[in-house]
This record gives sequence, structure tokens and C-alpha cells, in this order.
Amino acid sequence: MPNDRDQVSVTVVRADSAPTATEEDVYRAFADALPDTALMVFGKDLRYQVVAGAGITRFGWRRQDIVGRRPGDVLPPAEASVVEAEMRWVLSGEVRQFERGGVHDPGSVWSCTMTPLVTPEGSVVGGMIIAREVSGVRETERAWRQAEQRCAVALAAAPVFVFTQDRQLRFTWANKTVINASPELLVGRTDEEVLPPDAAQAVLPAKRRVLETGLGTRLVFKVPSEGGTRYFDMTLQADRDDTGSIVGITGAALDVTEIKRSEERFEAVLEAVLDSVTIQQAVRSEGGDIVDFRITYATTGASDFAGRGPRDLVGRTILELYPPLRGTGFLDDYLDVLRTGRPLHLTALPYSEEGEVRRYDVVASRLADDELLVVWSDVTDREIQREAAARAEAVRAIAEELQRGLLPGDPPDVEGFAFAVAYQPANETAEVGGDWYDVVVVPGTGAVVVVVGDVEGHDAGAAAVMARVSSVIRAEASRGERPSAVLSVAENFLLDLDVERMVTVAVASVCPATGAVTLASAGHPPPLLRDGSMVRAMEVDPGPPLGAGPASRPESQSSLPPGGVMLFYTDGLLGPQLAVDEAMEELGACLSRLPPGGPLDKLVTGIIRRTAEFQPSDDVAVVAMRRLDADQS
Repeated sequence: MPNDRDQVSVTVVRADSAPTATEEDVYRAFADALPDTALMVFGKDLRYQVVAGAGITRFGWRRQDIVGRRPGDVLPPAEASVVEAEMRWVLSGEVRQFERGGVHDPGSVWSCTMTPLVTPEGSVVGGMIIAREVSGVRETERAWRQAEQRCAVALAAAPVFVFTQDRQLRFTWANKTVINASPELLVGRTDEEVLPPDAAQAVLPAKRRVLETGLGTRLVFKVPSEGGTRYFDMTLQADRDDTGSIVGITGAALDVTEIKRSEERFEAVLEAVLDSVTIQQAVRSEGGDIVDFRITYATTGASDFAGRGPRDLVGRTILELYPPLRGTGFLDDYLDVLRTGRPLHLTALPYSEEGEVRRYDVVASRLADDELLVVWSDVTDREIQREAAARAEAVRAIAEELQRGLLPGDPPDVEGFAFAVAYQPANETAEVGGDWYDVVVVPGTGAVVVVVGDVEGHDAGAAAVMARVSSVIRAEASRGERPSAVLSVAENFLLDLDVERMVTVAVASVCPATGAVTLASAGHPPPLLRDGSMVRAMEVDPGPPLGAGPASRPESQSSLPPGGVMLFYTDGLLGPQLAVDEAMEELGACLSRLPPGGPLDKLVTGIIRRTAEFQPSDDVAVVAMRRLDADQS
């Protein structure tokens, strides 16, 4: 079968210029058997004598339209001129081959071969044309060349070093190189000749194993460079000939320097963590079920309860290291992490072995389909401290409840006045304290007596003294005694108790009708008064605290106008964070920010919150009293 690469020569054994009917039938049968081929025979006058083949119809012609005619009679002038020139070359004895576009289908491609027809004596009497449509072949070739070009471009642009080597491990081809030499310079050279010694020794054993066994392999190796060490992930496969014999290797090396550096940074971060960190790989049974987890990496500081470090942990499985976990369902939690991707958080997980119980916080996260990152911390000491703190808090709560039980309830309802009271125990101790407050209405006169006191110390003794002294003061105040007289009775009572405790107390009596205030102080801080927008400390001549011995405690006078507010407090509001003067100024600022007619409970709540933050080591009692306007009463 003729094609665009074969030169067809036909010798006609006859003297005249046209084939016999039998020969023509042979030509026609030959041409008709090829659906994409046309066969034509022409004489020395360039007229077509035989036209055959299904390909004729692809030209859009009929045989009777061509036989006996020249190309100039059936083709466009430009096309006819080219074809007739080629026919004349054939009549001179040459074989001509060329490709032309289709006449009626310019998008098609036809491969034409023209061969001289010669007599036995060597005379050229005509020519034969075999034309075959090769559009599909040429498109396939074009697509193949394009694919080759794209592959070459991709290989040149890709960060992959692809190469081939023969059985002597000489490079036979490479798309690029991992070193600074041109790929062409690799051909014919070995690894020892092109790689640094350490890199060559790292890859040669793997390449030789591939040549010996035929089994592919993978390895990571490093190559020194001007910009620092670079890492490559290399895959190797055996090359075989048609008989299956190994004739060399094909390799691909990917630059994984950034990935490797990221891994190193990741490991550096893990090493910086104070907790123990491991990477654990799932271990599967022959049936594919996960039955354990093997530790493949552990930080330098990783250590378990038995003191085993990275060397003892890496390579061993969880159940091998910790047999008591078998059958506990612990591994099921790991499996849930792999299945769902949700991290596992276990707090104070108990682990007992050889009679010792330790507690651990454990966090497990999924790294890959079969891989976990597990972080654990020994929190045994923390849990011991937490339990001790919980017990202390329980004791403190009991003490606070006892303290509050010793204090009076809500202030009485007094016409013309509004009150807000608060008590804050010390945050840093579980002991009861000696701070108290009281509001008493004197029968008959209706005078309102406000008492605020503080017994030295934070213990049961202070609470006991506070309970007794506050009862005496309440009784005396209820009888209508003047504030100074109330303090004198309390002084004598405290001396009779024979306890070495100092007590500071402020007793203020307020007249409901006039707002006149009479106050006596036994070493207690002065109350604050707000009149309109002005805030000031009441001028007081304080005597010594109760317990210091009999002494004069003069009374001070002031006035609380309608809408005015008085603030009584214990010294827990003063210091030690601020000097006394500064603390007084800040307390006054709190009172000045209270809107006219604003809720007193908000005022005392804010003061208590401030105390808890800045003075956690002392308890505090606060009483706020407002004299109401006529329209508020």
C-alpha cells in the first residue's frame, strides 16, 4: 500500500500509452479498496487516462468529468499550474511527493505521490498519481508534537528533576539538575562526578538496589548549595527493555527544602512546648482494623510517669508501654479523633500503675488519616492544689456564712431615709473577720443610729469580740444614749472581757426632722458626706480605739440636708495599694459620680468590687444613707 513515505514505481510491460482494460480493472480494484485514496494515470500530454478510487468523490468530482482532460481543465488556475509542473517532472523520470490542501475542502490535507510509468526499454510514457487524505494523521502528529512540546515546557518549568541513567549509572538524559550545571553536562557522567560526595553516597545505594532487584524506592537526601542545604525527595524506578531486562533507572527528585524547613520549624515549636508531645501512627491488624498506636516522634522533653524519655518511647506502642490501658476504651477515643477530626481533650485523666496514681491532661489531634499529635501534661500536683483550694473555699464559704450570720439583716424601713449596706469578706483568707455594721432606730425619738466597726484580726476570736461588742453598742444605742456615752459603755465592757483586741467604731445619730448629725469615733475613719455636688469628709475628733483604755471621745456635729448622702465604711477600703489620702480621694470620687437620686445599692456594689480587686486581704463593711427630699418620702 503506498503512503506518503514510500516511493511507488510501476512498470508497464506494453508498448502503447494506455493500460489494457484488465490493467485498468486492477487499478480500480486497488484504489476502490482504499476509501481515502484516489488513483489517476496520465499520459505525456498530461491528460488523465485512468481515474479510480473512492477518494475521487472526496474531491467532489465524477470520473467522466476528469478522464481525457488536463489539470488546467478541472482545477483552478493556480492549483493547475502547480500540478502540471509536478507532472512534467514525473515525465522527466522523477518521483515527486508533496502535500496539498483539498480543492473543495481546504481544511483537509492530501499526500500525493507521482511516479513515472516506463516501458521495459526505459521510456517514460506517462505517470501515476496516488493521492491519500492524511488530515487525521497530520492532526494526530500535530497533537503529539504539541503534547511533547508542552511536556518539555512543563518539565523545564516544574520543580522536579527528572532523569534517566543506564546500568553503569551514567546519566543519559535530564530535564534540569539539582546543581548549578547545565542538564546537557550531566549526560555521560555519574553521580560521583556531578554531586557532592555526601549526596552521592546517600543516593547510590538506593539506585544500585533498584538495578539489582527491579523494585522502586523512595528516599530523601540533601545537597549543599550556596543558599544553604537543600533537601530532595527522590523516587526511583527500573527501566526495562522489550524482553523485561533492566537496562537502567528513571528517577524524579522534588525539591522539598521549604517543606523540610517547615517540618524543622514545626519540630522546634514542639520542642519549645513544656508539655510532652508525640506523634503516633495507627497500627493495623491483617484485617485492616486499628489495634494500637505506635509513637514515631517524641519531643526532647517528653517523659511519662515512669521517667521514660524519647529514646524509650519512639518505636513502641501505647498498649506495649501502658498495659493497664488495654480494655479501658482509651484507644476508642483515639479512633474517634481519626474518624471525626475533632480533637480529644481529657482533663485530669487518672492512670494507675504499681500502686501510684498520677493524673494527666491529654489532647489528641489528627495530623493525617492514620496519624495523631498527642500532647500530655502531668497535672498531679495541680490537682492536689486544686483539691486543697476547693477544701479551703468550702471552709471560707462556711466562715463567710458564719460572719454574715453575726451581722444584722437588712436596714429597717425609716421614713425619710434610704439605706444600702454591704459586706465583703477577705478573698485571701478563709477566716472570719471583725468588721460589722448596724442601723438602729431609737424608740420614742425616731433618731437613726448608724454604727460601723472593725475588730482587730481575722479569726474566730475577732468574730467573737465583734459579736459581743456590737450587741452592747446596739443595746445602748437603742436606749437613746448619746454616741460618746455608747462608746464609753462599750469601752468598759471590752476591758471587762480582758481581751487584747483593739476595736475601731464610729457611732452617728441622725435627727429625722432636721438632719442634724452627732458622731463619736473610737479611732475610726470619718464618714463622707455629699451635699449636692460637693463631697467632703466629716470633721471628726477621733479618740483612741476601744481597748486602749478609758479616754475622752468628743462628739462632732454636722448636718445631712434633703437629698444628701452619708457613706460609712471600715478601713478595708483604705490601703495598702494607695496612701490613705489618695484612697479617701478615690472613695470620694466614687460618691461624687453617683447621680442625684441614683440607687445607693449600685454605689456600694461598685465600692465592694473595687475593694475585692485592690484590697483582697481585708474584709469591708459599708453603709450608705440618703436623706430623702419631701417629694421622695
